[in-house]
Amino acid sequence: MPLNTIIRDQAKPWLNARVNDLRIDGSLRNGADLGQSGFVLTSNGASQDWEAKIQKAYFAQVENANADGGALAAGTWTARAINTELSNQYNIASLVGNAIQPIAGEYTVKASASAFGTDGCQLRLRNITSGSVVGVGLTGFSADAGNVQCTLTLEVDFSTNGTDQYVLEQFAEVAPAVPSEAGGTGHAGAIPHTFVLLSVLKRL
Repeated sequence: MPLNTIIRDQAKPWLNARVNDLRIDGSLRNGADLGQSGFVLTSNGASQDWEAKIQKAYFAQVENANADGGALAAGTWTARAINTELSNQYNIASLVGNAIQPIAGEYTVKASASAFGTDGCQLRLRNITSGSVVGVGLTGFSADAGNVQCTLTLEVDFSTNGTDQYVLEQFAEVAPAVPSEAGGTGHAGAIPHTFVLLSVLKRL
């Protein structure tokens, strides 16, 4: 049977709301569980609902078997070939060529990409509409002489107007013979490979 109760938390005022239909098993009528990740309890004075506070989309660079991740020029920034939409339930961003175009709002973008034999390397997110750099990731090193691969990461918060487009760029100190190879040596085996993962999180 339903249980009427009050949630009070002085440290988190947004939790202060009446749950009109909180069941003994900790669920609401809409099926959301208490404490479910990505949800908060809100009240409009008449009714209460669980609503998502973060919307997500995922993109990647995925290549066919026996294909590498693309050429990187020495001493320059090269746009990574984002070519696959993995998940985009809320349609918060579009893939335009190798760029993403989020709808207007505030975002956190997280990216990871492989680097093979580039010596010094780094990721950055660049607004190609304005030409500005939005954020730069950690510096990595993958020895050119030792067939060494490293994984680069980036995380950045920003706001956008809904028309600007963004590319993920990678710096290489030297140009490897087989760039960004997920398998680590030469072409990959007989399975597709993912060289870049890009998550786009929209804050509501």
